[in-house]
Amino acid sequence: GYSAKGPEPMLADPLADALGAKAASSHALLRRGQRFGQAGRFDLAAEAFQVAADANPEDAEILANLGISLANLGQLDKARQALLESLRINDANVSAQLSLAVVFDRLGLDDKAMKHYLATLRHDPKNVQALVYLADAKMRAGLADEAAPLYRDALSIDDSARIRLSLSFA
Repeated sequence: GYSAKGPEPMLADPLADALGAKAASSHALLRRGQRFGQAGRFDLAAEAFQVAADANPEDAEILANLGISLANLGQLDKARQALLESLRINDANVSAQLSLAVVFDRLGLDDKAMKHYLATLRHDPKNVQALVYLADAKMRAGLADEAAPLYRDALSIDDSARIRLSLSFA
């Protein structure tokens, strides 16, 4: 049942991965990296995405995935670079916008984080994570009156205790 254009097997096989890494297409490496990421192996995911990005440096999806994996590894400066490059190519990528906002959040750069949370919401107005994280950033900035409506919007989508508690604080 082998087909050269068939899907990448969704089983982890370190030997096959090592042998195929040099000959794999950027598409296959993207899928491999996504598989590793889903398994929580961000180290292996970042390696696959880096090889794919080296082979195809203008692919915004590959760069976004590389940035997300690097962020999960705590390599925030490298993650920021990859995500900024992804957004230079395609600024409508919601996951890249949200991930870059989270990176800026982790770096303590609330103004930049808020800018990218807002960009996420422009493309996906019902993104609960962006709503809540933006509201959290506004709370840290002392803007509870701006945070409360964001928590309300998030609560209308996801009735979670965490959001209700945050709204009560706001």
